[in-house]
Amino acid sequence: MYQITFPSARKTWVYDYILKVWHERTWYNEVEDREEHHLVQYYTQYENLHLGAGIRNGKIYLMKPDVYTDNGVAIRRRRITSPLYDPNQSSVLSVDSVTVKVASPKIAQSLEPQIMLRYSTDGGHTWSNEMMRSIGKVGEYSKRITWNRLGTGIEWVFEFVITDAFSFSILDAFLQTEAAEEH
Repeated sequence: MYQITFPSARKTWVYDYILKVWHERTWYNEVEDREEHHLVQYYTQYENLHLGAGIRNGKIYLMKPDVYTDNGVAIRRRRITSPLYDPNQSSVLSVDSVTVKVASPKIAQSLEPQIMLRYSTDGGHTWSNEMMRSIGKVGEYSKRITWNRLGTGIEWVFEFVITDAFSFSILDAFLQTEAAEEH
């Protein structure tokens, strides 16, 4: 992976050489209630240890794949879909339901972890309120979570967020839509 941080813009971008894709990596600043560039700006591997350091506080972090916090602060894991729209721009889309199938947590910090959905009907310029749903209790495998009757829009974008500290995977997603008549 190749990581580059832009401190003045508060952004960190990572390129995955294996998957050939970029993703943004953030740190949630609880004091200012916003996401910023990642805590780790420098990385090294020493024997079997993965070590990271940043310029915020002079700390050295032990990085492990089975830890789901940044120095004790929840990591906001976000998945945003590509825009969904009618390529002919001839109709408005009505979204009857959105369903995601998630891998349930084996271990979680809360008894019933939550997933949040918000959506945009204008390509990501404005967003709906956050709608929370339970992912299911620890051990409930492959639970399906559904949001119904979301309305109509021209260019739909969906955002899913998890903050509970556990391994999180969206296994599948289903969208039920139909073309709506414009008035």
